[in-house]
Parts: sequence; structure tokens; C-alpha cells
Amino acid sequence: MSIISSGNLWATDFGRLNDGEEYVWGVRKLESRLAQYDGSLARQLLYLELREVIHDPLYPSRPAIASFGENGDSARQWEWYSKAPDAYALGFDRRALAQHARWVLRCSFVPVTYLDEDQDAALDAAAAKLIDVFPFFGTSPSGEIETIQATPAQEVASATAPLGLHMENIHHLLGTLKNGQAPQRWQEELEWRLLPMMGDGRQSDPQLNGGRPFVSLDLRDSNGLMPLREVVVGPGPAVEERMAAVVGWLREQGYDPASVLVRPGRSSA
Repeated sequence: MSIISSGNLWATDFGRLNDGEEYVWGVRKLESRLAQYDGSLARQLLYLELREVIHDPLYPSRPAIASFGENGDSARQWEWYSKAPDAYALGFDRRALAQHARWVLRCSFVPVTYLDEDQDAALDAAAAKLIDVFPFFGTSPSGEIETIQATPAQEVASATAPLGLHMENIHHLLGTLKNGQAPQRWQEELEWRLLPMMGDGRQSDPQLNGGRPFVSLDLRDSNGLMPLREVVVGPGPAVEERMAAVVGWLREQGYDPASVLVRPGRSSA
């Protein structure tokens, strides 16, 4: 319930998630797509960028992830993610959260991609786009990479600005790829993710977030309220009493109990 009082949510460094291999999984898939552009400057620069992102924990473009699920109130979700005997789940207005992510947090809020064919299609498009933004490298009719003459200044501008522009999109894309080794199990979550960059907001405290590096995301609007629409009281003792306590807590924090539904979870009723 501290999320409600603070209005903040923590996004964890991608390399310190429960499954720390997820981002690496996406990188490997992207690299396989870039293999067809062997020899292009775009591919070489992208490789260097991705290596730094993966291996340098202080790299500013290193993504962080905060997860949400459309199917948060299911027996499996409570079992997997709720270790406390008096757990709660918060439900947000997805559209309002997406707008807040875009205009205030300046980050993506996107659904996770689970199936191999969907991941491959997205990665193919991303790889082609990365190559296309380098105007002084092209593909000849025979399919071979050819060099288009450019001045040194043009080369520098083309090799840095487009890469910086599109690398953030690449990081966001890779952050949405769920490791496909158990797609049916994970697909049940219908997961969405906020994907900020670690950047200067990186925090690391052994007493917070299990010691994992994170960035703090302020979800409050100009009125100091999050786009909160529901609080679900999970399995545990004294469900009715806990629901009443939540209603009082919301009122103390400035929320209108009439606009935030408080209910027992399906596994609690």
C-alpha cells in the first residue's frame, strides 16, 4: 500500500529481473535478424551499443522495467507474485497511464510479445528500420551492401543521430519480448510494461527493491493522484476488515472511494 501513499512505482534494471535473461534473449534474436546486413555500419554500431547495454550496469541507455498485467486477479498470479498473507493488487486506468507515460515520464507503455512469430516480425521491421536510417550505406540491386559517397560531416551526423534516435525504440522493443521457452504459462498474464531508461535516475540501495538497481516513476497527476481505479484484496485472513481499511486509507490519501473500486480477489471471496 506504500505505492498509494507515495504515488511512486519502481522500475527494475532489466538485468536484475526475476528472469534476467529476457533482454539477452531479445538481443540474440535481433542479432540474427541483422546478420543479413553483414558489413553495414549500422550493424557494427548496433552491436557495440548492445554489448555496452548488456555488460555495463551504469550505461545510461540501459532499460528498466515495471510490469503490469491485465489478468492480475487470478489464482496463478496470486500464487506466483504474492508472498505475503495480506497481499493487494492495484488496478490502473490503462489509457490514463499510457498518457502519463508518454507526456510526463517520457517512456513507453507497451504490451509484451509472447509468440516467436510475432517477435520475429517486430524484430525484422526494427532491423530494417535501423539499416534504413543510414543514408550513406545502401543495398545494391544484387543485395550486396554498397557505399554511397558522403562527406565526413554527413557520415558523423548519419552514424550518430539516427542511431541515438532509434536505439531507444530498439531498447523498448527488446523490453517487450518475453522469453519464449514457456509462452503459454506467461501469456496468461497479458503483461504490459513501462520501459524507462535507467539514466541519471538510477538508484541502488541494499534496503530497497531487494538490492536491485531501479528508477522511481512518479505516477501522480497535477492533483497528486495516480490513475487508480481498483484495489483488489488478495487471499488471506479478515478480507472484509481489510477492505474497509483500504477504503479509509484511500480517503486519507485524497482518493474518492466512489471512483476507486475496492473488492475481494476471486481467490479471496
